[in-house]
Amino acid sequence: MRDELLNETLFLGLDHACEKLAAWVNDYNHLRPHSALAYQTPAAFAANLSTTCDRRKRCFQATSLRATGCA
Repeated sequence: MRDELLNETLFLGLDHACEKLAAWVNDYNHLRPHSALAYQTPAAFAANLSTTCDRRKRCFQATSLRATGCA
């Protein structure tokens, strides 16, 4: 962020700084793929992670219920 935003931008005030920062964060999280995330954006990676975790949680709960005889 320092190289891409802070060192290159002359902020004209607090509101201007907030606008520029919000735009940079949006670009970073929603538009820019990251090699560490298999070239997905952080937002897409988080959405896929949430889906995977929810699916695993449901599978774990169903397995636990069957093991206790509650299902």
